[in-house]
Amino acid sequence: MKNYISIPILLLSLAVHAEDGAMCPHHDSHQVKMLNEKISAAPDDLSLRSERGQHYLAEEKFDKAAADFQFVLTHQPESLQAHLDMAKALVGMDKTAAAQNYLQQYIEKASSNQQHASQLEEAQVLLKEITQVK
Repeated sequence: MKNYISIPILLLSLAVHAEDGAMCPHHDSHQVKMLNEKISAAPDDLSLRSERGQHYLAEEKFDKAAADFQFVLTHQPESLQAHLDMAKALVGMDKTAAAQNYLQQYIEKASSNQQHASQLEEAQVLLKEITQVK
């Protein structure tokens, strides 16, 4: 039997990046289509990849989200946000060991950066949640 983290914690962590405070699946699908077009024109644009990954998270398309975040991390390995986002996608795919690694890297790097204070707490809660599941 698989162990799962509590759904409210995962959903709370996914909702943090909602620009307008609500993630509507239909809105996200439309946004993904628009982002796909933009990425076709600018395939190396990391901000577009990151944004599309956020929408994939909201749609619970975790494998697609992980692919976008991995692309960002390959080109910008110091991206704290991409580490946190990759961890969320991996948790959604039930790959908690890999997610734990990304969360630990995020927490280590974000601890000295005040800009990430609110997300640092979120990462710590998520890490605690997935380590309790094991």
